[in-house]
Amino acid sequence: MSSGFAATVRTVTSEDDSVWADEDSGSHDTDATQTHDDALARLADETERAHQAKVTAAKAAFEAGVEVSEIARAAGERRHTIREWLADG
Repeated sequence: MSSGFAATVRTVTSEDDSVWADEDSGSHDTDATQTHDDALARLADETERAHQAKVTAAKAAFEAGVEVSEIARAAGERRHTIREWLADG
């Protein structure tokens, strides 16, 4: 059953140069295999993993001699946030 709602999904077409392409995802299916709660739980897990990867990369950059302001700019974060990450470990 079509709800008349169509979304645009962005997918990576090339890992090397991060080219993005728009695809029409079509309408939402009522028999989706992933439940609402499962989708939210997965989103939370993936978000936490991405955050931890960002923190780890920021710490490695700092240890390599990169200045906090450069790390903040590259990570899309405030300098204060980067300093908090560095202070935690």
